[in-house]
Amino acid sequence: MKASFEKKFEALKETISSSSAVAVAFSGGVDSSLVLKAAVDALGTGRVLALTACSRLRTRNEEKHAIKMAEEIGCRLVTIDVDLLLWRKFTDNPPDRCYHCKRRIYSLFLKTIADQGIPVLLDGTNSDDLNNDDRPGLRAIRELGIKTPLAKAGFAKTDVRHVSRQQGLSNWNHLSSSCLATRIPTGSTISETKVETIAECERLLNSLGFFGCRLRLYKDHARLELISGDIEKFSKPTVRTDIMNYLSSRGTNKVFLDLSERPGIILC
Repeated sequence: MKASFEKKFEALKETISSSSAVAVAFSGGVDSSLVLKAAVDALGTGRVLALTACSRLRTRNEEKHAIKMAEEIGCRLVTIDVDLLLWRKFTDNPPDRCYHCKRRIYSLFLKTIADQGIPVLLDGTNSDDLNNDDRPGLRAIRELGIKTPLAKAGFAKTDVRHVSRQQGLSNWNHLSSSCLATRIPTGSTISETKVETIAECERLLNSLGFFGCRLRLYKDHARLELISGDIEKFSKPTVRTDIMNYLSSRGTNKVFLDLSERPGIILC
């Protein structure tokens, strides 16, 4: 099994090694971390740059984690501030919001690396992502000519975690995260107040031991999604009271618990 993981990692490096230099769109998550690790191993630290977009749609902890992972891998990281909440095409929250967001951010990345003479931008899209019809961001990736080495090397989600563990990456078993705007239903305006409410409530849930949760915020109610195994913990009255008190203070008095649990870390 170990040998097969090593072969997959070698195949991943091979998809990158023909480039003179690369930049990696880097979130600090497991997918982009493995791409960054493969790029550094294939080309050397001096020919790889990690790029992270900082916005109010990501938590401060996520930004700190991206910095930590870049340091762990040994790659220079450049952060670029992007205030999407000032952009009407984003805050209107159309069905293809992710397309507009990805295209805007990756266009900034491409301009940054062009100024530094880096010809290629890599993204952490894996082969499972290509089979998901609900990913408008993929259209932006294709239009801009962004390379997706994980998908090219045939890495599914479980492959990424297996190989990341084999390569010693500390985040191999971290739960997936996503932009806070994904908690707001399509067509409902994205505002600073909504984003802050979602971020603070999920931070409160994290402090109570609920990781990987999602708070979906609607016009007159909220829906809470917990990962597998956490619903029983949520039955404690003190936990429910803390969450209800916070959301009531932000104008949301109805909270529904989604009984279809979010998956945790699954390794086959």
